[in-house]
Amino acid sequence: MFCHTSQTLELSCKKIYESTSDGMGVAGVLNIVKCSLHTQGICYTKYLGDRDSKAYQKMVAEKLCGPKIPVTKLEYLSHVHKKEWEQH
Repeated sequence: MFCHTSQTLELSCKKIYESTSDGMGVAGVLNIVKCSLHTQGICYTKYLGDRDSKAYQKMVAEKLCGPKIPVTKLEYLSHVHKKEWEQH
């Protein structure tokens, strides 16, 4: 996990992800959620994503907010309608 506060900001670039490009979005979302929890004590319980959101599935599986706190998925309806329209 790469997480920094203003006190630890480094002025250099570091490689923080090594895997397929498909997994990069998932890793990015998890990093954001973990950093928010670690630095601010904030955990996200709502996730806005599209139908095939692997990041949402990973957030639910990892139970980042605790075992009894569910994460609700909100879908971006314009994205859904656009995908359905493109398929016709």
